[in-house]
Amino acid sequence: MLWNVLKEKLKIGSNDFRYAGKVEGKKKNQVIHQELLSNLISRHNLPYKFVEYLKLRTWTNYLCPDAIMISRNIVKADIGRMYMKEKIMLKRNCLLPFLVGYI
Repeated sequence: MLWNVLKEKLKIGSNDFRYAGKVEGKKKNQVIHQELLSNLISRHNLPYKFVEYLKLRTWTNYLCPDAIMISRNIVKADIGRMYMKEKIMLKRNCLLPFLVGYI
């Protein structure tokens, strides 16, 4: 009975636990990983080469062995897409004429 209460409170599935009480890692969505990494690079003005740093790849592999690191060309394309989405959003909101020199 206590196990059922804990399971319900913590929302733990039966496949999450392995022997010796270790929690099994869940698969991460690669698309979300790619978007978050591109957002990080654009927000903090990091170079595109940031994704190729050995320590970053080691850290990412440690956190989630299933995650596949993207190349700097993919990051460049993602940031270009983010820029175009923001530009279209500004055009739709009629803010573009007021921000001519900023875009």
